[in-house]
Amino acid sequence: MKSNHKIAAHERAVRNTATQLRNHGCKVQLMPRYRCHFDLLVNGKLEVEVKVATKAQNVAKVFAWRFNLHRHGKAPDRVDFYVLNIPPLREFGFQSNLPLIVPFAEITKKTLTISPRSLMTTYGKYHARWDLIANSRISQTSCGSLDNPKPTPDET
Repeated sequence: MKSNHKIAAHERAVRNTATQLRNHGCKVQLMPRYRCHFDLLVNGKLEVEVKVATKAQNVAKVFAWRFNLHRHGKAPDRVDFYVLNIPPLREFGFQSNLPLIVPFAEITKKTLTISPRSLMTTYGKYHARWDLIANSRISQTSCGSLDNPKPTPDET
């Protein structure tokens, strides 16, 4: 079970993501907690899952950020986009979150670890790319309506 700190961090990230998307002209609906496998329904059709990183180190003691994309060890449900939030890097002079907007098709693992090197070489192109969601016209999922989102496996 998540700690209150992790829940609060996730809720802040969801609210910040919704604000950014609205600033880019999107209609955003926050989904009920624990009822949907995604956090935001954007423009009535795009499913967006917001994730917050935890700090991690690999075997070589290299600092990294880890995102758990699975639920109870099962592969992630298909969504249109992940918004991966890296918390403020105050030790590097960054005072705000570093959001990565990544299409679902680019994610191939249940757990994603991003090092400073992979942030620069692979994932940097997704930094604050709110336009990827704002300009997306076709959902890759079979999303429910605003009033009737797809149920999670727990609801079936």
